[in-house]
Amino acid sequence: MFISILFFGIVINFFLYTIFGMIHIENYLVRMGLFIFGAILAGGTIGIILSLDIIPFPIESLCLRIAELTKLTFSQYRYCVDLFYQ
Repeated sequence: MFISILFFGIVINFFLYTIFGMIHIENYLVRMGLFIFGAILAGGTIGIILSLDIIPFPIESLCLRIAELTKLTFSQYRYCVDLFYQ
């Protein structure tokens, strides 16, 4: 796990400082558009990863296990976690 986290950090630093480090966007509307695009892209890809069960996220696994043991649904637990821990 440590090696994968380390590699992920190296990849992030490479793109942030080497690839995108020289790009400076001054226009506010363009910056907002890129932010919205990035948020939609991140949400969509995380949704796809979750639906395909490629990478099990710890919080989803915990909520799913608690939902199996109680009468509440997974989505109810997940909404509560999002509400209180974000």
